[in-house]
Order: sequence, then C-alpha cells, then structure tokens
Amino acid sequence: MLWIFTLIGEILFGIELTSFILANRIDFYVMCAIGSIIGLGISTIIFFGCSAILGMSSFHVLVHTIGISSVAYLLIMRKVIKKINLVGKPTKKHFIFFLVSIIFSFFFIPNNYLPKSHVFQANISLDMSEEISIINSFYHGVNSGLMNIFKIRHPSCYQCVCRSRWITALNSAILKLGYSPEKVSITVPSMIMIFSFCFIFLNLSHLFLDSVFGSVISLFLFFFTGGYGFTSLLYKNVRKNKNLDFIYDNGFRQSNWYHPIYYYYLSSRPSQFSLCIVSSIFYLLASTHQSYFHQKSESDGKMNEIINRKSKNRQNNRPLMTIIGVLLGLLPGNQIQVFLAILVYLLIFSINEFPFRFPRKQKEKLIEFFLLGVAFSLTSILQFLQYFPRQTNLNILVKKTIFKSLIEKGSFFPMLTFCLKHLDSFHCLHLLYHGQSLI
Repeated sequence: MLWIFTLIGEILFGIELTSFILANRIDFYVMCAIGSIIGLGISTIIFFGCSAILGMSSFHVLVHTIGISSVAYLLIMRKVIKKINLVGKPTKKHFIFFLVSIIFSFFFIPNNYLPKSHVFQANISLDMSEEISIINSFYHGVNSGLMNIFKIRHPSCYQCVCRSRWITALNSAILKLGYSPEKVSITVPSMIMIFSFCFIFLNLSHLFLDSVFGSVISLFLFFFTGGYGFTSLLYKNVRKNKNLDFIYDNGFRQSNWYHPIYYYYLSSRPSQFSLCIVSSIFYLLASTHQSYFHQKSESDGKMNEIINRKSKNRQNNRPLMTIIGVLLGLLPGNQIQVFLAILVYLLIFSINEFPFRFPRKQKEKLIEFFLLGVAFSLTSILQFLQYFPRQTNLNILVKKTIFKSLIEKGSFFPMLTFCLKHLDSFHCLHLLYHGQSLI
C-alpha cells in the first residue's frame, strides 16, 4: 500500500511547488492539473538521482515518499501561516471540464491496459512491451540496485543507453517498488496524465473560444479526427479483443480509421506525458497575454478579477516562464523528438515576443528568459547525462529526403505533391478563405 502514499505525495508535492511559484497567476484548478504532472516528473527525477546512493529499493521509496510529502506539508503550512488562500470558487465551466476529463480518462485507460493478465491489444503491444521491459529493468533487471546515473541501460539492446522514454517507466517502477500491482502501476499514472491533459486542453481552448461547448467539441475533434470508429469501444467484446487493429477492423468488419488514439495516445505512455507538458506550456504562454483574453470575457467572477489585476504587472511573467522552464526540462528524458520540436517553437516565440523597439522592456524580457533557462537546466541536467557521446549511440537527428518515395515513383513535383497531401491542406484553405477578403 506504500504506492498510494507515494502517488499522493508526488501530486501534492507538484501542486504545492507550482502554487508556490505561480501563486494566483493562473486559474487554480488548471494550476493543480499542471502541478500534478510536474510532481510526477520531478519526483521521478529526484528518485533517479538519489538511486545512486539508496538504490532501487522499497526503503528508498519510503524515504522518498517521506521527503516529498514533508516538502509539500511545509509549503501547505506556509500558506496557512501567511493566510494565503488561492482556492477560487469553482464555476460551471470547471465542473463540466472536470466531468469530461474524468470520462475520457476512464473511457480510454482501464479497459485497454491489461484487460487480462499479460495481455495487450495487438495494435498497442509493441510500444507497451518496450515500456514494460524498461519498468522491469528498474524493478528487478539490469537497472535495479545501485543506479548508474550516467548510463541507463536499455533492456532490449546490449550496451545501448536508454536516452529517452524512461521517465514514465521509472515512475511506474517506483510504484511497483511500493508494492503496487503491475496493472495499477501502469494504469493509474496514465489515467492521471490523460485527465490532466484533457482538463488543461479544455481550459486552453476556452481561452480562445470563450465557449464551454466549443471547448468540449475541440477535445472530441482532437481525439476523434479519424472518424466515428471510436463508437465501437462502447462494446465490451470489442474492447477485450486483442486482435483488432482499429484501422481496417474495429470489431464489426468495417474500416473506420481513428488509429491516432491507439498508436499515439494509448500505446506510448511517454506520449501521454508529452501531451500534458506541451498543452501546459501552451496554456502558460497564452497566460502571458491574459489581459487580451480577459478583455473578451469576464465570465469567471473572482478568479478572473485576480488574474486581471495581476496581469497588469508585466513582472508576473517571471513565474510563468520559470514553470515553462521546469516543464521543458522534463522532456529530454521522456521524448527527445517532442523536446526538440517545442524548443524550436519557443525560440521562434521568444524572437517574436522580444521587444526590439522598446529598450526599457528588454531587461525584463532577458530576466524572464534567464529564469526559464535556469529552471530548465536544474530540471534536465540528470537527463542529459544519458546523451554523452558513445559508440553504441544511434544518431538523434538523421538527414533524409522525406519525399524520396515520390521521386522513385516518378512524380514530377515531389515536394509540392508531398506538401499538398500531407502538410499544406490547411494552409491552402486558409489562403483561400482570407483571399476572399482581398478580392
């Protein structure tokens, strides 16, 4: 039962740490969702670093649980002593978003992860087999015992280093060391991640749409852009059929394509963690422009009044950028591809936001970027130890012509064909739409 206290301690630790930095800068309930993800990530990294001394053991889990719970308790007592109350009254929007997020997390995870002992559906078994191998390598395999923080060995490759995709696995291994069943160690953290992502995504959509209904629809579009084949999951015999691929056969011999749910959101647990981090970063970046969003709507009562009052002071972007740095620092050991993608986005965003024409504001912006860099460095330093050059390492980036197959098929304009078929459909429609206003 130790795993229950460990998981609660991780979530409280993350929420209190996030609230300590952000205070009342953003919606309290979104802050809790972001904090729970930060708690899972930072707690795992702290455990990883301390494993070089205490090893992968149940005793270490006990010490770790007491440590993070004590920090959370001290932060709670600080708010009690200073009479700081960040909890705003939940609105109708919060209740609806909470309910939708709960439904999605229960709809996707429990029935698809180990519906029977040692059984996964065929279409998610490949990634999940690697995940379980890494979990067991920490639990009683090649990475158990005293940890070499400079080299996480990959259980499926001799002398290979597991540079990425290990944070979610180590978190589940911690729960197993806390006497958690294997299914629980995989299912419960995934449910927390899916819930947090849905809740953050819904609130992010609401910032732009200012509509509860539109926000819920946007979440459905995100998950079910492949069609209505997801309705087959409503049938119990379909959910437990491990031979379905949900592309050409969804249980009723029909071709209803919606595989992103299974091939990205469910089969890869690091992808679930990345979705939470990226959506949190987008929400926090949008929160740096809260004055714009709250000029459009004043529907959230006291919570919006607090945020509006604080958003007038530009220095309050410092805590937001600090948390963004922490979130960014959780990605290198989780999914290096997502880290590189969001890093490019943040670089472009920073250049676009930098006040080149206003010298007085440049110092404040540089301080914000400095805080982001410090938070990122402190969070990611242990993860980058796995990226030291080694002869057995594969290249992270590979230069390859992505439309090579079209050239081999004799396409006259391979790059244009590739863009139209895979990338630029939205951009073409966007140009056509805005072109009407120019005519």
